[in-house]
Amino acid sequence: MRVKDAIKLLKENCNPEEEIIIAWWDRSCFNTMTDDEWGEASEAGDDMDWSGAHEDLEREIQERK
Repeated sequence: MRVKDAIKLLKENCNPEEEIIIAWWDRSCFNTMTDDEWGEASEAGDDMDWSGAHEDLEREIQERK
C-alpha cells in the first residue's frame, strides 16, 4: 500500500482523536531486498491473510492481565 492510500483510508475511516493500533514495515526494514523484491513484497502484503492478527492481539492483551 502506498502511504498516500493509507492516509486517505485513515482520514475517511478514523476519528483523529481516537487511538488505533498500526503495524507497518517500510523499505528500511528489509536491507537485503532489491527494489524489485521490495515491490513484490509490498504487493504480497496486500494479499496476505491477516485474520489471525485480531486473535493474536486479544491473546497478548489477556496475557498481560
